[in-house]
Amino acid sequence: MGAEDQFDLRRARGAVTDQIGRMHAAAAAAATHAASQLDEAREIVTASYSSSVMATLRVLADDGAGPPVTVALGEAEDAVHGQRLADGLREVGLGVQVGTGYPAEAIGPATTHVLLGADSIEPTGAFTNGKPSAAVAEAAAAAGVPVIVVSTGVRVVEGIEETAVEAALKIVPALAVTRFVVEDGPATSAELARRARRRAKHVAALRAAAGDVASNPS
Repeated sequence: MGAEDQFDLRRARGAVTDQIGRMHAAAAAAATHAASQLDEAREIVTASYSSSVMATLRVLADDGAGPPVTVALGEAEDAVHGQRLADGLREVGLGVQVGTGYPAEAIGPATTHVLLGADSIEPTGAFTNGKPSAAVAEAAAAAGVPVIVVSTGVRVVEGIEETAVEAALKIVPALAVTRFVVEDGPATSAELARRARRRAKHVAALRAAAGDVASNPS
């Protein structure tokens, strides 16, 4: 491999590393912003494992302001993911109980907020997540309980229907969401659309860099 090829390879690897670093920083910033939206929360309901939800509730726990959390489990594989979230939250010192019935039943008179993650977000405001999340979000919206969705800009894409089908996820309608919170704070529909365009450019650049690394592994 010539000197020019080695330089190109180092540059490609550097681009991948930088992108990963930006993603971690964005996730941490989103969690901090989301935690600030839960200052007055007295009881939070969540569902489906989400690293963003975990990080947000960890911020609250670290601040000594972590309210009780109910994790709606759902059934079969969904319950496994929910239990993983519940176990992780207990490890950071939060009081956690699990809802073993129908996920919507986790929304009770004492519930003040719902916090969910998102596998993907449509610029229109719909998003995908595990099946229990959809039931919880819709029940919360019907009860007038705020639904906060924490994620990062790279999750904003167009055409989430295909993503949902491939990953066996549920699409949660935009009307069930009170607000999205990303690394820059609460995001409007216009901001989500802007991020979808930005993400498309980032993905194209990352794939090109990864392709360079794969074709020159040594």
